[in-house]
Amino acid sequence: CFGFEFSHLRSNTRGYKRCQLQMAEVTHPIPAPGSTCMIKISPGTLPSMSMFPGSGSPGQQGTSPLGGPIANPSGIQPTGPAAGTNSLGVPAANPLGMQPTGATGGLATAAPPPRKKIAECQGKKLTRNCGCCMFLRPGADLSTAAAGQSACTDLAYADLSGVNIAGATLEDAVLTCSNLDNANVEGVNCINCIGLGSSWRGARAEGLNLQESSMKSVDFTGAHLLNMNAELTEFERSTFTGANLGGSKFVEANLNYVDFTNAKGMHTADFMGATNIQTAKGIGAMSGGIGSAWSNPTMFNMGR
Repeated sequence: CFGFEFSHLRSNTRGYKRCQLQMAEVTHPIPAPGSTCMIKISPGTLPSMSMFPGSGSPGQQGTSPLGGPIANPSGIQPTGPAAGTNSLGVPAANPLGMQPTGATGGLATAAPPPRKKIAECQGKKLTRNCGCCMFLRPGADLSTAAAGQSACTDLAYADLSGVNIAGATLEDAVLTCSNLDNANVEGVNCINCIGLGSSWRGARAEGLNLQESSMKSVDFTGAHLLNMNAELTEFERSTFTGANLGGSKFVEANLNYVDFTNAKGMHTADFMGATNIQTAKGIGAMSGGIGSAWSNPTMFNMGR
C-alpha cells in the first residue's frame, strides 16, 4: 500500500472509526475534518522537509537531518503556500479560488442552465393531486398522515413547486421525478427518501435532512441548502450549480460525477469520508498540494 487514512466519524449518528489503506499512489489531499493521512516512505528515503511545514532540519530545506539531499517518493514537487495565500494555496480573501468577474468584481450572474430531465422522467405528467399530496402542509408528519395507514410516502411525479411544507416529516418518501422548485422545505425531515430525477431548483431548504437518501440525478441549482444534513446520501450525477451549501454535511456521501460549479459556502461544508469526490466537478479548488495537507493533517483525507 502507499499509505492510510484514519477517520473518526463523530458527526455520524452512529459514530465509528475507520482506517482505510490506500492501494494506489496518493497524489493530493481532499478537505475532510476529522481525518488523518499518512503516506508510506520507501526504505532508505526520507520525506521532503517542505512537505511538513514547521519541521526542523539542521540543513537547508529539502535536505535530510544529516544534511544530504533526499528523495521525493511521491514524485510531486514540494511547494508551500505562496505569499498572500491560505493553507490551501489560494488567495486568503477568496477561499474557493474563484476569479472575480464583471465590473464590480463579483461572480457572474448568468441565468442557470435549463433543467435536464433524465429518461425516467421524460414524458411523465406531474400532478398536484398525487396519492399523498392532500396531507402536505407546514409541519405535517406523513408517517401518521393517513387514517388506517402507518405512513403515506407516495409523492412520485408530484408538482410541489412553490409549496410551503417547512418542518414536515417525509421520512421514506418517494419523490421520483417530482418538482419542488422554489418550494419552502426548510427543516424538512426526508431521511431515507428516494428522489431520483427530482428538481429542487431555487428551493428554500435550510436545515433539510436527507440522511441515507437516494438522490441520484437531482437538480439543486440555486437552492438554499444551508446546514443541510446529507450523511450517507447517494448524489450520483446530481447538480448543485450556484447552490448555497454553507455548513452542509456530506459525510460519507457518494459524490460520483456531482456538479458543484459556482456553489457557495463550499469551504464550510463537511466532506469527511465522501466517496468518488475526485470525479465531482467544481470542487477542485478545494484540493491543495500534498505539502499543504501536512500543515493541518486532521483537515484532509486522501484523494487518488
